[in-house]
This record gives sequence, structure tokens and C-alpha cells, in this order.
Amino acid sequence: MVLRALALALLTASAGLTQAEAASCPVKKFPVGARVRSADLDTLFGKVDKPEKPLRFVYVTQSTEDAFWRQIIAGIEAEGARLGIAVKAVAPADRLSEPQQIEVAKQVLADPPDVLLVTPITAGNLKPVLDEANAKGIPTVAINMATEGARSFIGTDHVRLGAMAAEFLHELYPAGASVAEIEGPVDSPYRIDRVKGFAEGLAFYPSLTLVGSRAADWSREKARDATLALVAEHPEIQGLYANNDTMALGAVDALKSLGRLNDVAIVGTDAIPEARAALKTRAMKGTAAQFPVKEGELAVQTGLRLLACQAIPPWIVSPQAMMTQKSLEDYAEPTQ
Repeated sequence: MVLRALALALLTASAGLTQAEAASCPVKKFPVGARVRSADLDTLFGKVDKPEKPLRFVYVTQSTEDAFWRQIIAGIEAEGARLGIAVKAVAPADRLSEPQQIEVAKQVLADPPDVLLVTPITAGNLKPVLDEANAKGIPTVAINMATEGARSFIGTDHVRLGAMAAEFLHELYPAGASVAEIEGPVDSPYRIDRVKGFAEGLAFYPSLTLVGSRAADWSREKARDATLALVAEHPEIQGLYANNDTMALGAVDALKSLGRLNDVAIVGTDAIPEARAALKTRAMKGTAAQFPVKEGELAVQTGLRLLACQAIPPWIVSPQAMMTQKSLEDYAEPTQ
């Protein structure tokens, strides 16, 4: 109760601090891996209210066109509107170009926002910009990817997402099956964690045999081609896990063209709107769901908490779940 009362007092007294005023906030050292569930934030630290002063948050992301990132942006915009905070999202023209994203982030710091929100392309490519922001007293919040240099990280456990896919395939094929995997870019932290989680899950269920994997770089077209190649090499495949939903939809395209959509269970990651539609028709059997709108909302709230000098753990764990046709009605449709 003492901790909660102190947090509430801090938030009330500090709401609306600019980044310059927040520069003197003491930085608490947390043990490695320290985290808090997003559902526990309000209980532990108090609810966030509208700031007393005008604030401006900027989000540097990978893409403003991709369906998943649009949902995060929608969450940021909705929470910004609710709290009276001006928000803006920017991204490089090429979502895989680290130099372009760094340049975009540098341009943002040329007119410093009160809070800098980021989703980098790799875990470390924005670290120089984040270090500069931190030195200026600008709170830094990473969304969906644990990021070197960010004060806080809002996101799911991506290793767990991969493991959930293996668990779901085991539920579908308890007697065993041959499965395959469509992977993201080789150096992507998402791909690394999700592949690791899927491998750990398969090790726990030895009746599932991984017979092949291919990289498709988050591309629907490349995933279609990768799936065609995998099925040609291993016609016995009964399950396929894609590291994101866009690639899972590419697998749907491939299997439809072969007349094998009912023979292979496709499991994706993210729960983007088109994947949810595919669950309804059972073109996909499941997706390891994240809730990006919620992550965007939490990022804005976390920015305010950092401005208010709240000593929140560095990882705020956002919700995740295995979504299927049966469970789809339990989840609200995402903001587009």
C-alpha cells in the first residue's frame, strides 16, 4: 500500500512534466529480466491522467503501412487523443533499412519530443539515438521489441509465441506429424526468438518432426514460394508455422493453389485483421496473437509514467494468446 500511495502521489504531482523537467528523475537499477504484467500497472503505480501541460510524443517505427504496425499506431493515436497528447508516427521508406531508420530518428531528435517511442529494425540499430535522447532527459520507450538503450520495453515474450505455436500443433496432432516453418529475416530479433521458442516447443513434443524451414523475410509472396518449395520437397507436411501472419497468408495462397489447404494446418503469429478473417474460414487454424493496439496505448501511458519519475520495471509484459476460430469471439476486433 505504501508503494502504491507513493506512486499515486508521484504521478499526480508530476503529471505534465516536460522532458527537461524530468531529466532529474533518479534512474533505478533493476535486476536483469525484471518485469511487470501490464494488468498490474494501475494497481502498483496508479492510473495515468491527462497531463497538466501540452506534451508531444513521437513514434519511430519500422513501417507505417504494415498492418501490424498500423495497429500499434492506432493505439498510440487513440491514447494520445484520450489524454490530450500530440502524437506522430514516422518510419523509413524501406522497412528493412537500418541507415534510413537511424536518419529518421535523428531528424526526430533535431526537434526533441517530450517522449520518444521506438520500434527499431534490430535490437541495437537505434541505440546511438536512444543514448542521445536519454542524455537529454527524454524518456525512451521501446514497443514490441526489446531494445538496447530504451528505458522501458512494452511487449510480449516472443520466445513464448513460438512455443505456443508448437503446443497448438501438438493439440491438433497428438499422435505426431511432420511440420515445417516459414521464418523471418535471419538477423531479426523476432525471427530469432520465435524460431527458438518453436524449437523448444518441438523438443518438448518429440512426436512433432520439423522436416524443413525457409526464410521469407516477412513477405507474403516469398512465403508463398517458400511453401510451394517445402511441400514439393516434403509432401508429408501436415503443419506449418509462420513467424508472422503475412507469411502465414502466403502459405494459405500456396496451399490453395495446390488444393491442399485442408491437409495442412497453418499457424501464424500476430493476429492481424486478415489473419483473423482467415481463422473464421479456417484457412488458418491458429495464430499466436499479440495485441498491438494495447501495446500502443501502454506505450503512451508508460511515457507519462517515466515523465512522472515512476520507478517501473524495464519490461512491461503485454498480453498474448493463441487465437483460433473457436476463441476468436473472445477477442475484440482490432482498431484498423
